[in-house]
Amino acid sequence: MIWIDVVNQPHVRFWRRFLHFYRGDVLITVRDKGNLAEMAELFLGDVLTVGRWGKDRLDKLLAFAERVKELTKLVQGRVNLALSKASPELARVAFGLGIKSVIANDNDLPPYTVSKLTFPLASLVLIPECYSGPTFSAKDRRFSGTFEVSHVLDYLERGPVKEFGLEEEYMVARPPPKSFYLDMPSDWFVKLVRKVSRELRLKVVYIPREGERPEGFIIPEEVVDGIDLIRGSALVLGAGGTMTREAALLGKPTVSLFPLKGPCVTDILLKEGLMIRGKPSLNVEELKDLMKEEREEKVRDFLRRSEDPAKVLAELASVKMDDQI
Repeated sequence: MIWIDVVNQPHVRFWRRFLHFYRGDVLITVRDKGNLAEMAELFLGDVLTVGRWGKDRLDKLLAFAERVKELTKLVQGRVNLALSKASPELARVAFGLGIKSVIANDNDLPPYTVSKLTFPLASLVLIPECYSGPTFSAKDRRFSGTFEVSHVLDYLERGPVKEFGLEEEYMVARPPPKSFYLDMPSDWFVKLVRKVSRELRLKVVYIPREGERPEGFIIPEEVVDGIDLIRGSALVLGAGGTMTREAALLGKPTVSLFPLKGPCVTDILLKEGLMIRGKPSLNVEELKDLMKEEREEKVRDFLRRSEDPAKVLAELASVKMDDQI
């Protein structure tokens, strides 16, 4: 049996795509974080919620220790391969129990904290070709493209999991992540979104981070299919990663407002002309020009040249472990 640990909402669609290719027995665990468990059940079926997400440095350490203990009891003697996107708990448990593991990640931003906790313990790491950070691992499998290629192909081939219906024209806004490498308020982002919304006369569907509830925006109260939400939008302002790259690969007018130098996978899409990098002083005329551009052929060409990382991982998981991992 294979064990998959899903630790963040953006990863859910990747694992749905993986399960499209992999037909063996699977045990799926998630942690208590926002609507992750609800989203995982909607996309993946039966999942087990084990442990929780830590809010700050001390709480993260305590949550890690608690979760490692619970997961160890759950998977001991039940699985022979463990898979995750950046789950430190899975990496530690698999290493401790002698279970082979594949850890996927694409964030090569310093200080590589999650990679430091996961890659050294992995049997193999799955990373995009552009990944420039240290792998810390003896084995790696690189693929062309980005993880979001799997997300978009899953949507295009299988349709939405849950449709998002809004008749009025709208834009999607996703604030910066609450992360160890980005300890800063998101007030600037909310102000910018209000300004763009007012000048372009667009409603705003705001996808908040934990603890956020800015007023004046449409905030989905239930789990929504993020890609279906993006597909119906007129513009996407993203200060994070995954949703911004998904929007670019759907051919939507997309602005990356990530406040630091982005990871290599974002840089790829910027160089391909699939999105632009914005600043807090965004020029609305520039956005109007962006919304008029045709980019569908560029998207199709990029998808053709990319590998599907979910398929790559499924193929690795399906062969004899000693041969590949």
